[in-house]
Formats: sequence, structure tokens, C-alpha cells
Amino acid sequence: MSPMCTFTEGSEMGPQDNKEFPFAPTDTATLPASAAEDSPLPDVIVKLAPESNTVEHCKVNSTTPSAETHISIGCQVVVPFLIAGMGMVGAGFYLDHVQDWEVFMKVPEIIILVPSLLGLKGNLEMTLASRLSTEANLGHMDDPKEQWSMILGNLTLVQCQAIVVGLMSAVVAIAMVAVTQQEFSLSHTLLLCSCSIITSSIASLLLGFITATVIVVSRYFNVNPDNVATPIAASLGDITSLILLSWVASILHDADDKFSWISSIIIGCYILVIPFWVFIAKKNKYTHSILYTGWTPVVVAMLIST
Repeated sequence: MSPMCTFTEGSEMGPQDNKEFPFAPTDTATLPASAAEDSPLPDVIVKLAPESNTVEHCKVNSTTPSAETHISIGCQVVVPFLIAGMGMVGAGFYLDHVQDWEVFMKVPEIIILVPSLLGLKGNLEMTLASRLSTEANLGHMDDPKEQWSMILGNLTLVQCQAIVVGLMSAVVAIAMVAVTQQEFSLSHTLLLCSCSIITSSIASLLLGFITATVIVVSRYFNVNPDNVATPIAASLGDITSLILLSWVASILHDADDKFSWISSIIIGCYILVIPFWVFIAKKNKYTHSILYTGWTPVVVAMLIST
């Protein structure tokens, strides 16, 4: 390393002296020792020269990141917001198409699941995008090891929340039908629970990976992920959930005639795997606190949407 500062006594600090004075000065000046007390700090760092009556001033320049302009923000958000709008419109067209399918006609309770499952997009995926975007802007995702730990921990947490909330939304839908129409069908109950759990789990996993990928790529190209990740998660959430719900419900409804136990097996497997996701999320330092504090808003939002 080159010498960091030069003293007025004619001697230069050697490389071995860098540990004593580790600052990188941009400007130096010699003042009497009596001026040391009047020197402004921390803009100017004052150091006494050994065996001399002089001091040395080393100015430290601080760099401030450039702020985002209105034009840059507009350029970053316009395309994701257009994609989000088209995704929501496409979800509406798709729902109009599938509502005449046989499974929707014979099991009308599935329609009640649509708002709650679409609401998971805002309750889980968009909050996931906000958490990861904040961590990325703070620089916590610059280290690849920490990046993978953060992403996997959050995906595990989202899986746990999706399974629980998906099952709860199906139970609420069944209870509403039983109270309002005075009807109860065990086969419909199992079908609704299995469809809701599978849809919420797979949709959260797919959207979580897509959201994490968008945030990492945005960070690489120096784009604020807050302006990109959330609209993309919103655009893909509706159509993805609707496609999964319709196809899973149709497949399970057709298979229920031959394999009436398949819905029960699916529900049991997902319930058994919940402690595994909880264990992983609890061990992860980025999701440990959210595992305890993030349930109330999600459950309340699910109840309102249902």
C-alpha cells in the first residue's frame, strides 16, 4: 500500500504504519498543535506528528448514493404495472370460462374459495416481495450465502402459511355453506380442502421462486426491486391461482369416483409436512420472528376475503 499521510518533519509513514492510521486522506494540511482543538470533526481528522509540534489534517470524503428520480421510477414501474393489469384482466376472462365446468356446477362451494385463494397473492407473495426487496436494498442479499439462506427461509415460511391458510379458507367456506344453505357433504368437504391446500401450496412455491428471481435480477441490474417485484407478483398471482384451482379441482373430482380416499391422503400428507416447514423457518434467522408474528394479519385478511 502507498503511504497514507506525510508529516512535516520530513519523514514519511511507511506501509507498516498503515495500521496506526488506517484512513485514506484526500487532502493534507499542516497546522500548529494549538489548532487541533478548533478543528471541525468528523469532517477533518487531526493527528499529531510524532516528536513534533505539528498536526496533520486528513479530510475524509463521504459518498452518498444517488437518489431515484421521478423519471427513473416511472420507467421502472410502467412495464410491471401494465403486466399486472393484463394479468388481472386475463384472470377475469379465465374465471368466466371455467365457471361452466362440471366441477364448478356440481361443487358450487369452489366459487367461495376463489376470493380467498386469490387473496393469498396479496397476503403471502406480495409481502414476501416486500421483505426480500427491503433486504436487497439494505445490501443483505449481496453475499450469495446469505442470499440463499434468506430466500429458502422465506419460501419455507410461505409454504407453511399457505398450507395452513389454504386449509382454513376451505373450512370457512364449508361452514358458510352449512350455515346458509343447511347442507353438508363429506365428499365436497374433502374435495374443497384438498383443492385449496394444493392450489395455495403450489402457487406460493411458484410465485415465491419467480419473485425471488426477479429481485435478484433487479439487484444485479441496479433496479429498485420494490418497483418491479410486487407488480409482477400481483400480475401472476391471480391467473396462476385460478388455473391451478380449476385443474386440480377437475382432476380430483374425476378421480373421486374411483379413488374416494385420495383427497384424505392429500390432506393428511400436507398436515404431516407442516412441522417440517415450521422447524426450518424457526431455525432461519431471517424468518424466526415472522413465524410468530406474521399469522394474525394473514388469517384476518383471509377471513375478510372469504
